[in-house]
Amino acid sequence: MLLIDDLQVERDILPLFNFTHQEQSEAALRQLFDERPPTKAAVAERQAVVQAFLNNWAVLGNFSYSVLYFRGAQSFMQEVQSGRYLLAAGAKARWQFFFSEAKRHHVQSQVVQLILFLEKLHTSYLARLDLASFPPAFRAELTAANDFLGLFDLGAQAAAVRENAFTVSHILQTTNVLQKLTAEETAAFWSFLFRFEAYWSVAKGVMQHQLCFARFDDQQLVVEDLYHPLVPQAVRNTFRLRPGENVLLLTGPNMAGKSTFLKAISLCVYLAHLGLGVPATACTLPYFDTIAVSINLNDNLRSGYSHFMTELLHLKTVVEQLAQKGQQRCFAVFDELFRGTNQDDALDITQATVGGLTRFPRSVFFLSTHLLQLEEQLPPLGAAVGAYHIDCSIVDGRPVFSYRLRRGWSQLKIGRLLFDEVGLDRLLKS
Repeated sequence: MLLIDDLQVERDILPLFNFTHQEQSEAALRQLFDERPPTKAAVAERQAVVQAFLNNWAVLGNFSYSVLYFRGAQSFMQEVQSGRYLLAAGAKARWQFFFSEAKRHHVQSQVVQLILFLEKLHTSYLARLDLASFPPAFRAELTAANDFLGLFDLGAQAAAVRENAFTVSHILQTTNVLQKLTAEETAAFWSFLFRFEAYWSVAKGVMQHQLCFARFDDQQLVVEDLYHPLVPQAVRNTFRLRPGENVLLLTGPNMAGKSTFLKAISLCVYLAHLGLGVPATACTLPYFDTIAVSINLNDNLRSGYSHFMTELLHLKTVVEQLAQKGQQRCFAVFDELFRGTNQDDALDITQATVGGLTRFPRSVFFLSTHLLQLEEQLPPLGAAVGAYHIDCSIVDGRPVFSYRLRRGWSQLKIGRLLFDEVGLDRLLKS
């Protein structure tokens, strides 16, 4: 189960990886983000594909093509192959072109676009790849694509174009190949090309943002130099889950960076399970069956649910999933849980929630809170509950934010300081 809408992946994260040249490859890229691989092995295979692109970066670093030629090539190939664009063969075709120079020029321009697009794709990129570096399934697709392109005698055809010696014979040679192709063959080629570009785009994002690939280990959750990629000059934090911990309480004053840290570690976990690069220098984590992130929940006006009821239902969904699935692992984040109700109720039900979540030791739960009384009122729960805070200090009467993750509770309050700093106290008294 995935509940990750609050990460705003399509709006905020996808653009960090989107270097595609046209909308069909962009759709394939979006599919990589939308469809989580179903098993740990499938995640590892996707990682291996992206890594193979990086290993071939000397060939693929400047991957590009003319979008105009791409559109012309795709359109012409599909029209001829589908029968919507019927061309005569042999002598009859030659006579058609002889008596209709306009038709010959029209067809020739489309064939030339097709040849030049496919020839660059083949000779500059696909034919130069180290196929052995790719996992077997993707390697087979690469081989099939190269075989497909080999049908067109692209070297000789492109040479004729460049030497201004492209004749009716060259046109007919290409159109004859197209007319023999099946719909399945052409669809498979274009589908592969879009996914190829999507993986290339991911690899470029991994390289450009210096991301790393996660390693899965059910006994560890360690993220080194974690950061959120949208934060300029982001402060990096290292998080290491201690043995036995599974409920992590995060405190700290307003603006300290609690929500940013929770978004960063949630994004890291989610991208790791997609088999993509994560914003850290190293990451080892369990394989989680459920990823649920609740940050900045709002009232659900359509359903009539208040903010508090939305929080309750989100928590219920996670707990029910764990209760029904038994041995599954869950990674869940609840930012400022129960802030939608009064403090007495919030303290009471937060204690009940923390105690209840310790019953699922295979899962990991992050809860941020401003309920500072929890430090004294929370009953002893042993090693299962870990306290962390985002550091902040007061210097010369003003808050100084370090954005550093520390162990232990924070009792620092800066709400009044911020109230005075923005001038509200003066305005309200004047």
